[in-house]
Amino acid sequence: SGEVWLDELRLSGVKKEKGMAMRIQSKMSLSDLGSATIVYSRQDAEYHRLQERLSRSTNTSENLNVSGKIDLHRLLPKSWGISVPLNGSLTRNQSRPKYFSGEDILVDPNNTPDSIMTITESISLSTSLKKSGKSDNRFMKYTVDNVSVSLSASQSRSSDVTYAEKWTESYSGKFSYYIPFGRNNYIKPFNWAKNLPILGKTLGDFQFFYTPSSFKTGLNLNEKLNWNQPRVGDRSPETYNFGLNRSINLDYKFTN
Repeated sequence: SGEVWLDELRLSGVKKEKGMAMRIQSKMSLSDLGSATIVYSRQDAEYHRLQERLSRSTNTSENLNVSGKIDLHRLLPKSWGISVPLNGSLTRNQSRPKYFSGEDILVDPNNTPDSIMTITESISLSTSLKKSGKSDNRFMKYTVDNVSVSLSASQSRSSDVTYAEKWTESYSGKFSYYIPFGRNNYIKPFNWAKNLPILGKTLGDFQFFYTPSSFKTGLNLNEKLNWNQPRVGDRSPETYNFGLNRSINLDYKFTN
């Protein structure tokens, strides 16, 4: 003799949730002075493509990116021949889970704790300075015209389940100077032998360059600082890095 137990499980009133995905982009330009672009996107946790039965994600994500450029040299006299573009960007990304981790309890989208979200914010600025035209003055032609300078700075802040805050900031600068000497700085020491038989033409066309073809030097600076604040425990020590790199390049071809 024996007993057989059967559990009967029925589903009724299946909950159907709609998911939405959207992307909005806007561009604006102010004549030839500058331009800006704004991009916003959102994808719900319930959203899935037509070729998918179920959503592959359990998070609702939102992304915002704002970028712009201003040509500051447009405000300067054109006769200066200077190019000074200023670029900037602002980014914010947010990911919110649908359920609390390890549970089937829904998260209130209007009152979501920061401790279960992933948030990233960053901002960056960059600019450069160089001559866009050639000067008539001989001194300016071989000095200022061949100099270029660029600067950039960025800051980033993020938080997630493990860290209450992660902070990173970096700065960089670059200076370079380049001067070409051309390829006409040569002499033909055996030009007198060009009419000799057999090797005369080869000797007559022999060129000896008395200056290099180009000279380039540069200086790069890099600085970075970051630290992390975990949700449990003390803040990590600050990590600071500073780099300096110098370079000199002389391109010299003695003969043809």
